[in-house]
Amino acid sequence: VFRATIKNRKKSGELYYEEKTITPLLDAQGNVTHFVSTGKDITERVLAEQEIRRRAEEFAALYETSRDLAGQPDLPSLLQTIVERATTLLHAPGGGIELYDPARDDLELVVVKGIDTHVGTRLRLGEGMAGRVAQTHQPMRVDDYRTWPDRAPAYDGAPVSSTVQVPMLFGGELIGVLGVNEIGATEHEFTEADVRLLSLLASQAASAVRNARLLAETRQRLKELEAVSQISNALRTAHA
Repeated sequence: VFRATIKNRKKSGELYYEEKTITPLLDAQGNVTHFVSTGKDITERVLAEQEIRRRAEEFAALYETSRDLAGQPDLPSLLQTIVERATTLLHAPGGGIELYDPARDDLELVVVKGIDTHVGTRLRLGEGMAGRVAQTHQPMRVDDYRTWPDRAPAYDGAPVSSTVQVPMLFGGELIGVLGVNEIGATEHEFTEADVRLLSLLASQAASAVRNARLLAETRQRLKELEAVSQISNALRTAHA
């Protein structure tokens, strides 16, 4: 008996997975006289198995990402690593992070990969794609950014085709916006599965950025306290 899983096409043109079984029929002397072929539609099972494998691969990738993020020595290194990991996960050449500045209530581009846009570019909340994501706290996906009518003027000439951008949130607090882009002439478009995966990464990234900021603030505070202590000691010595 021979069994194999093959792709087949229904009369409607729809592709499906079929488990093909070929059984030989023998005569009284044990010789093969002919074969009987049967087929069973196993599309649902195959798709379920593929989904399990995909989620396992995503989990492994996110686990490795969390280890990478935890090992970064400072905020700039952390931000660069987040973008590198995001573009690797979605198999895309470009991406970037815009951090939210609560003092100015806007976004500042802090890391960019794949396009010639200056770090330090700022967007108002609601402006462009990243501004909308920041304002609504909801991810967005655009299949061709070059023809999207609401492009931010700062990115109007960027050779971005398909793009997905998601909010970086920590406990509902906006940390920034993480985006991944296809660059130039390509027909590849991001999917809802890509949006979900990038959103999971963005959640990890938001926590890591917040922790890095707190650590930097703590270190700065310790330096200030140490300086005050040294001055106090010097004054006591001078009056001794």
